[in-house]
Amino acid sequence: MSGGSRVKDDLRDRYAFVVVGLATDVPFRACVFGSLTGCAMRSRLTPKPHEAARRACVLRALVRARSLVPCATYSARLGEIDEHQYVFDRVARRHADSRGAVAIRRMKTRATPISQTKTQALARVLASVTHGYTRVCTGTMPPERLSALAAKFDARYGIAHTRGQRVVNKRAGRANTLLAVYAPPDEYRIENERLPWILLATPGEGVEAEHWQDVRDRPVWLDYQLCRHNDAGEVRWTWRRTSEEVTNLYAELDEDLARRRHDQVARTLQRIANEPGFHGVRAQAAALFAFATGRGYEGPLPPLFFVQKVTHGKPLLIVQSVTDSP
Repeated sequence: MSGGSRVKDDLRDRYAFVVVGLATDVPFRACVFGSLTGCAMRSRLTPKPHEAARRACVLRALVRARSLVPCATYSARLGEIDEHQYVFDRVARRHADSRGAVAIRRMKTRATPISQTKTQALARVLASVTHGYTRVCTGTMPPERLSALAAKFDARYGIAHTRGQRVVNKRAGRANTLLAVYAPPDEYRIENERLPWILLATPGEGVEAEHWQDVRDRPVWLDYQLCRHNDAGEVRWTWRRTSEEVTNLYAELDEDLARRRHDQVARTLQRIANEPGFHGVRAQAAALFAFATGRGYEGPLPPLFFVQKVTHGKPLLIVQSVTDSP
């Protein structure tokens, strides 16, 4: 690639490209254009006489694939040519000489939903359990590690597999996995808050590296316990508050009712009603409401809402790269 030269490649839907080039000793302009709307990137290297004649240039393309996909960014300090060649070889996985060889990394985008509310996150887990995901693994992470964790789990276990890929895995005896993450918007996060995640898997091989818990052991996530209930003779999965949380709520109501702090009782009942309206949570709320009215509370009771069908969250794009020859 020399001064004024242009690199051009067609960009297909759902793919992104990172173009890496090693410049000659003259200034150049490199352009990348795609077939998708808004896909264009330009970079110019200005001459700096006091630095080395040969300079390394790493170009990044932001490609529109349903939404903007930030491809991996690689940078190299201006210095010795050997260092540039090392960085170039590590990124492009091929040899590049000082004449400006170019490698193109094709980035295939995959996606997994990230929940912004507790209801979305809990509903995603509940839907997965009812479709054969029988074991879970939980943890937390800092917000800046979200993309890296999703990419790692997808590379290891295929959390973003399509339905067809999951059918193939099941027939081959391999486990399928799903990831659920509760990531509230930035304005609702507290300082140094960690994001809770839960990984679910079906029966099968290939996921032995994780520490799994069977869903029949009633795992707790986001302060709610996964359990089963009898619905007109049919066993169904639901979420409910932990026994410790319910005990605390009864004690709180009992104390406020004994002291006739009915305003505080009303606020507590409203807080109870605002929690996700899964069957188990609603049944516990109804029992708490009955306890309050039985102890003399005469104020209005807030309505209990049912969980409607909700989306599981906003898609988080996961980029997988494959290096192609120019």
